[in-house]
Amino acid sequence: MPRIAIGRKQQPAPGDWRQAMLEQLRSGKVLPIVSNRVHNDLLLGGHAELTRAYTEHHAVPAVSAANIAAAAQYNTVMRELAGAEDWVKREYLDFAKSRLLELAEAADSSGALGGLLEEENAQFDEHHFSVMAANLGYPRFAEPSSDPLLLLASFDLPIYLTTSFHCFLEQALQAAGKQPRAGVCCWHPRIAAPGPFADDWQPTALEPLVFHLHGIDSCPESLVLSEDDYLSFLVNLAEGRHLIPNRLRQALNDSSLMLLGYELADWDFRTLLYGLIKTRSYCLQSVCALQLDPSPEEQAYLNRYMDEVSFKVFWGDFGEYLRQLQAGLRG
Repeated sequence: MPRIAIGRKQQPAPGDWRQAMLEQLRSGKVLPIVSNRVHNDLLLGGHAELTRAYTEHHAVPAVSAANIAAAAQYNTVMRELAGAEDWVKREYLDFAKSRLLELAEAADSSGALGGLLEEENAQFDEHHFSVMAANLGYPRFAEPSSDPLLLLASFDLPIYLTTSFHCFLEQALQAAGKQPRAGVCCWHPRIAAPGPFADDWQPTALEPLVFHLHGIDSCPESLVLSEDDYLSFLVNLAEGRHLIPNRLRQALNDSSLMLLGYELADWDFRTLLYGLIKTRSYCLQSVCALQLDPSPEEQAYLNRYMDEVSFKVFWGDFGEYLRQLQAGLRG
C-alpha cells in the first residue's frame, strides 16, 4: 500500500476489489480454487467435448447426458453390480487416458512421440492419468508464459485447493521451483489416503499444499464423479468437519478466495458453494473468473448472485486474469 499523506482530507470511496486482491496476494492471503474443467480444457480437447465423447461412448440417453456427473450416475445405475461405483470411476479414468492417447497420436504428425506413445500404450494399466500426461509432455504450450497453471504457481501462496482429479498444478509448482505436497479429502470411509499433516508439516510458499477436494486419479475410489457422489460428499462433509484439515479451513476463513475455471451450473461449483463457501465463519472479498459471454441481463444476475457470497466476477479467460494480477504485482 502507498504511504498515507497524514493531514490531507480524504473522503470515503468505494473499495477497489482488484487492488484488494493484489494486496491479499502480496501478503499470501489468497486461496486459489481450481476446477476440474480447467484441466479438461488444457489436455482433453475441452470439457464440453470430453463430456460429449464420454456420453456418446456409453450411449447415455439425452436426459442423462447434460454433464459427466449425470452420465456417470446413469452408468452406475445401469451396471447393476455390487461395486459399480468404483468400476465406473476406474473406467472413467481409463476413458480419459484413452482420449489423451488418441489426441496425442493425432497431433504427432512428425512421429516425434512414436516411442513414448508405444511405451504409454504398453503401460496403460500401470500409469495413472497424471503420470501418462507428464510422460507425454502434456499440457503443452508454445511459450511457458501462456501456461495459466505456471502463472498461478508463480504466486507465493501456501495452499491451493482444487476439484481436479489430476496433478498438473503440482507439476506447475515444481516447474516454478517449489516442492508441493498433495492431499486428498477422505470423504468416505473406503478412502485410505494419508493426511498431509500427519508429521506436523505446515505448508509454506516454497512447500505449498495442493488439496484435492474431489479425489485424485492415483486413488480412483476417491473420485467425486456421479451425482450420488456429490450428494454423499455434501452429507459427509456436513457430518464430519474433520474431513477438511484445520489449516485449510483456516485459510478458507481468513483468505480471499480465487475461483478459477468454474461454471455456476457445474456440480463441483455447487458443492464448493454449499459445502465450504457459504459455511465460512468470516468472508473476505473474493473473485470468481467466469469464462462466459453472457447477455447484459445474465451478467447482472450472475454479478448479484456471486455478490451475495462476497465474490466479484471477472468476465473472461482466467489465464488473462492471472496475467493481470502478475502485471499488477510487478507494477
